[in-house]
Amino acid sequence: MVAATKLNEKVRRLEDLHYFREDLELRKRHLQASLSERSKQRLAEKCPLAGDQLLDDLRSAGFTPESLPALSIAPLAVAAWASGSVTEDESQKALLAIFDCELFGNGPAIEMFRSWLRSKPSDNLTDLWEAYTLATRPEMSEAQWRQTGRRLWRQAHAIAMASGGMLGFGRICEAEQKVLDRIRRVFDLREV
Repeated sequence: MVAATKLNEKVRRLEDLHYFREDLELRKRHLQASLSERSKQRLAEKCPLAGDQLLDDLRSAGFTPESLPALSIAPLAVAAWASGSVTEDESQKALLAIFDCELFGNGPAIEMFRSWLRSKPSDNLTDLWEAYTLATRPEMSEAQWRQTGRRLWRQAHAIAMASGGMLGFGRICEAEQKVLDRIRRVFDLREV
């Protein structure tokens, strides 16, 4: 009788442990979902015209409300990597763009941008940039929109020229030209 009672007690403890673990896992998933939803809400506050899919894509790519401004100059990192590697001159020209945009003084955004110069960013970064840029379009006047596009194009062009030819003089490679053309298309620039 004593052995059966001890066995029953062990079984009950194992069942309790099992339910405790299930409950703990359920709470953990609920907490993660809540944090994820809060993160999405915070991103939505920074980019109110972005749809759910764009917000999910931004979160998946590691953007936070603080690092989101880095996306506005992402084509500069893509242009720097277009020739296969980032030269010192390309990196310097790209980093100068920080002083000419909303990244200045924003540590998380600057760090994200610098990480793209150290390690080649994912191939979908340009698509994400385009979706984000077009989502922010209604927040700007026509003059601001064109000015922003021209400034970004000129910065990307300077980076592309920094990697081309002998001593930085020469031709822009096809991949760099694609980045420049995409900036031109997104901002609908006829002349720069």
